[in-house]
Amino acid sequence: MARSTDRDREQARVALDATLVSVFSGDAADHLSRLQGMLDTVGADPDAAESRTRLAVAAAMAAVIACRFDVAADYAACATDAAVGLSAELTRMVGALVLMTDAMAGTANASRRGITLPALLPGDSGPRRTSVRARRDDLLTRYLLAEAALSVAEFDVAEQLIEGAGLAPGQVSAPTGDGEPDATGAPPARIDGAALTLQLLRARLSAFRGRAAAEVLARARDDANYLSVGSCLYVG
Repeated sequence: MARSTDRDREQARVALDATLVSVFSGDAADHLSRLQGMLDTVGADPDAAESRTRLAVAAAMAAVIACRFDVAADYAACATDAAVGLSAELTRMVGALVLMTDAMAGTANASRRGITLPALLPGDSGPRRTSVRARRDDLLTRYLLAEAALSVAEFDVAEQLIEGAGLAPGQVSAPTGDGEPDATGAPPARIDGAALTLQLLRARLSAFRGRAAAEVLARARDDANYLSVGSCLYVG
């Protein structure tokens, strides 16, 4: 049973990590359907709470991209219920998800549950040296919070979240943790959906604040790839 739970937990982590890239590069509705199937197989076992939470977070994000906002709000509620008693980091991620889905769906689930944006903001000035999993979870939480902040014109908060992620200009790869070897000479790191989306949110923030062209085009000038093209489209 423990081995099965560990396998489910790892599958849920992989599914969550892959969701943003998958929904932006394929069919969000199809990806949502796959996540729903995974949730059905996890069941209600207490030992599967983390798996259910991560899958529900992934499903809510996929539903938002598929413009199924009522479904997204339902999955955010499911994630909130499943996260009871789990780590503070995962609970914070779920709170950020509720804020984001409220912004997209026009619901007020966050206020009913006492979830506020200021309470979820990180207290440090940048990412701490920690494990790869914690760094990736932090990036995803920052994305959800920044998306929620932009939706209510909290531009300074969004900028704090984006800049505090510790991403280099144009970096879209997954972060590394303590004790990991330098990636120089290794195969290209796989794209991390939260890192990619935070970079695009940086361009959106510049556009919303009226300083888009100078800043975004300067970043894109020497880095001609899909990220810089997408950022320039935001400028337009």
